[in-house]
Amino acid sequence: MRIIGIHCGRLEIRGLACSHSGRILNAARIAVEAEGGALSYMQNIRSVANTLAQANTGVCAVGIVCPGRIDPHSGLISCTTIPGFVGTDLRDVVKGLLNVPVYEENSTAASLLGEHWLGAAKDGKKTVLLKLGMETEAAVFAQQKIQGVYYADEWGIKKEGLSLPAFSSALEEAFGRSACFEEYEDRFRRGDPRISAVLRSFSADLADLVKIIAHRENPDRILIGGDLTVWFQSFFPFLEQELQARRLSLVIETGQLGTNAGCLGAVRICLDRSPDRKEPVAGPVSAWK
Repeated sequence: MRIIGIHCGRLEIRGLACSHSGRILNAARIAVEAEGGALSYMQNIRSVANTLAQANTGVCAVGIVCPGRIDPHSGLISCTTIPGFVGTDLRDVVKGLLNVPVYEENSTAASLLGEHWLGAAKDGKKTVLLKLGMETEAAVFAQQKIQGVYYADEWGIKKEGLSLPAFSSALEEAFGRSACFEEYEDRFRRGDPRISAVLRSFSADLADLVKIIAHRENPDRILIGGDLTVWFQSFFPFLEQELQARRLSLVIETGQLGTNAGCLGAVRICLDRSPDRKEPVAGPVSAWK
């Protein structure tokens, strides 16, 4: 039996077909322009699901995850960075294609669940996954389940500079023009003070958020995920300095599953919520308010 996990992002849709043990059998992805409209985006979701279903006989369930707040009862999206998706139930997109159970969840919660299943949080210790992407979003894992999902502003601070658009704009402004990651990174390695200044400012904002997490959740570790993870090795020394200035000592690292975390978490959600599962498990995670 096969399970499909689909991760819907603002820039791409990724999908994996997996065995019940989490072994990846096939992968599919489509680059998307979310501004192209909800109908076009939904068709791309169906294309990813169809591609994986055709390559794998015996698909028994599909998990689909996306950023934002998802009502745990109705399945409707009430807030997301994907334009046109408010009020959408993503399960309906796939149900019309495959006659199997479909489960929906927040993508940050799914990514953390994936890391607990197969990645950096397998030891079961209390973990916060902090996703740095189009928006800052986090999930908390403790006592063998996802405890909640919430946004940076729900911790009492709003750090616009931690989003991918703001970080990219800061680099472009400091550098004087737009450039690719590799060029920015090369200039940083060569000691360009403009890039260092952006990373230092970013790290200061991130340290403020980490301080709130530490005081509120007291986690054993914080995992950094999302699009800005590619900068982790560059900004981490600055972050360590900022944390030392705030007298904080925490285990902070990246996840082990990379861009597959959300899809693998979606697969795990299918296993956990299957009606055939004997032991009780937690249902959908509602965003904290």
